[in-house]
Amino acid sequence: MKAELFTDAAGNAPNITSNTSEMFPLRDDVLFDILQRKRQGKNIEAICQMGWNLTLVYDETTIIRHALEAAAQAIEFDFASFSLVDTAANALRYHYFLEQGVFQTVELLLALDGPRSISAAVARDGVALNVPDVTCDSRYLPHDEAAPPTYSELCVPMKIQATVIGVLNVESGTRNHFTVIDQFLLQALANQTAVALQNARLYAQTQRNTRELSALINATHVLSANLDLNTVLQQTLVQINTLLEAEDASVLLYDSASDDLVFAVVADSCASGILFGQHVSLDAGVVGWVMRNKTSVIVENAQEDPRFYSEIDALTEVITRSLLAVPLIAKDRAIGVVEVINKVGGTFDTHDRELLEALASSAAIAIDNARLYQELIDQIQVLQATQVKLVHSEKMGALGRLTASISHEINNPLQSIQGCLTLAKEELESPIRPEKIERYLDIAEDEIERIANIVRRVREFYRPSGQERAPTDIHQTLESVLELSGKELQHSYVNVERIWDPAIPQIVANPDYLKQVFLNLVLNAIDAMPNGGNLTIRTVLDHESIRIEFTDTGIGMSPEIQARLFEPFFTTKAHGSGLGLSISYGIIQEHNGQILVQSEVGQGTTFTIVLPVT
Repeated sequence: MKAELFTDAAGNAPNITSNTSEMFPLRDDVLFDILQRKRQGKNIEAICQMGWNLTLVYDETTIIRHALEAAAQAIEFDFASFSLVDTAANALRYHYFLEQGVFQTVELLLALDGPRSISAAVARDGVALNVPDVTCDSRYLPHDEAAPPTYSELCVPMKIQATVIGVLNVESGTRNHFTVIDQFLLQALANQTAVALQNARLYAQTQRNTRELSALINATHVLSANLDLNTVLQQTLVQINTLLEAEDASVLLYDSASDDLVFAVVADSCASGILFGQHVSLDAGVVGWVMRNKTSVIVENAQEDPRFYSEIDALTEVITRSLLAVPLIAKDRAIGVVEVINKVGGTFDTHDRELLEALASSAAIAIDNARLYQELIDQIQVLQATQVKLVHSEKMGALGRLTASISHEINNPLQSIQGCLTLAKEELESPIRPEKIERYLDIAEDEIERIANIVRRVREFYRPSGQERAPTDIHQTLESVLELSGKELQHSYVNVERIWDPAIPQIVANPDYLKQVFLNLVLNAIDAMPNGGNLTIRTVLDHESIRIEFTDTGIGMSPEIQARLFEPFFTTKAHGSGLGLSISYGIIQEHNGQILVQSEVGQGTTFTIVLPVT
C-alpha cells in the first residue's frame, strides 16, 4: 500500500519537481524572499572571496579598486567613493571613486569638522548612515553638481579596532534604495578592506624600515671603513641621498680657529662651487642655532623662521622652503651640522629627523676619526722630519769627534807632499836627474790619493740620507765604519777583533742609517775604555735574523743606568747630548729590529743589534 502512494496507475513515479508548484503553490513574497536570500548568499560569498584576494595584495590603489568593484557586484548603486582619513590635515582625502563602472581617481580634501558631508559625519562618529532621501538631509554634499541627482546614500566606516581610517560610500538616484542587507554587505566589505589596507600599510612600513635599516647599516660600514676626511664627507652625502628625498644637502664643520662653521661639502655641484669654504657665524642661521644647542630642528617654512640666514639663498639663488638640520656629535662634542633642504613632495617629518640623526651619529664618529687620523699623519711627518734632523745632527757630532784624528791623518800626507815638492824643486835647480823627480812625484801622487780616500769616506758619511732602503752588506757597512774611525781607535789604544759569520746574507736596510748606529756604538766603546782595551765585533746568523754584537772591556754600567740608557737626552758624559743611543734605538726599531744591552760594572758592556733577514 505504501508503495502505491508513490506510483501512478501505470506504476510510474510521479514527477514531483514539475508538479510541486501545482501541488504546493508559493506566495510571491515567499518566492521573493528565497531569491533574495540566494542573491545575498552569492554576494556574501563574493565578498568573502574578495576579502581573501585582498590579503594577497599590498598596493593601496589595487585594494580599493577591487573593493569598489566587489561592491558593484553585491549592491546596486550609481556612484561609489572611497575616502581615507588624513589625521595630519584633519580631513577626508577623496582619491578614488567608481561611476558607471569606471574606476577613477581625484584629489579632494574635505574637513572632518565641517557641517556638510555625510561621509565626514560617519568618519567623525564612526557610525554607518543610511539616508533614504538626501534632499531632506542638510549634511548632504553632492560630489558633482553636473551629475544626475542623487536621492539615497549609504555610508559605512572602515575601522581598525576603534579607529576610523576611512569611509566607503555608495549613492543612488532612487529614494529609499539601500536596504539593511545592503548596509550589512557594505559594512562587511568595508571591514575587510580596512584590514587589507592596514596589512598593506604595515607591509609597506616593514619594507621601508628594512630598506632604511639596511641603508643605515651600509652607511655605518662605509663610513667606518674610511679614514680620509674628504671620502667620509662625500659618502655622508651619498647616504643622505639614499635615505632622504631632498633637493640639496650639506655638511658644515666647526672651525676652532675662527670659532664658526665652514661648508665642508655640498651635494649640489653648482652650489658647492659657491658655498665650499664659506664661513657661517654660530650666531647666524638655523645651523648656528643647532650647533650651539646640540639639538635637531625641523623648519617647515624657512622664510618665516627668524633664525633663517637668507644670505646663503642670495649666494646660491636657491629658495629654501623647508629644512632639517642635525648636529654632528662626537664624544659629547658638537663638531658640525648636517643640513638638508626642500624635501621633494612635502616637508620633513619626525621620521626623517630620526633617520638623519642615526646617520649623523655614524658620520660624526667617522669624521672625528678621519680628523684624528690626519692629525696623526701630520704629527708623524713632523716627527720623521725631526728625526732626520736629529740623526744628521748626531752624525755631525760624531764627525766632530773624529775631526782631530782625521786632521792628523791628512796632515801627515800633506807634509810628505810638501817635502817631495821641495826636493823636486831643488832637483830642477841642479843638474836634472829624471829618476829622482819621478820618484818624488810618485810619492806625492800616492799621498794625494791617500787624502782623497780620506775625504771620500768623510763625504760618504756626511751625505744626508733619504728614506730609501736597498740590499745591504752588513760586513761591508761595518768595515766602512771601522775604516772611518780607524785613527780614533788607534789613538785611543783600542784593538778591534772582527768575527764575521760568512753565512750572513744581504738584508734590505738603509745603509747610511746603519752606519750611524754602528759608529755610535764604536765611539761609545772607545769612551768606555779611557785607558785602551779590546772591542770585539761579532756577526751571527740566527735562523731568520742577524745578531751584531759590540763587546768592549770597559768600565761597564750599573742596572740603573741601563734602565734609562735609551731615553732621549739621558747621558753620563760631561759633554754628551744624550741623543746617540736614543736615535740608534729608533733607527733599529724602524728596521723591525731590536737593540739590547748587557753590562756589569767593571766587566765591560755588550750591545746586541738584532735585524730580520726579510
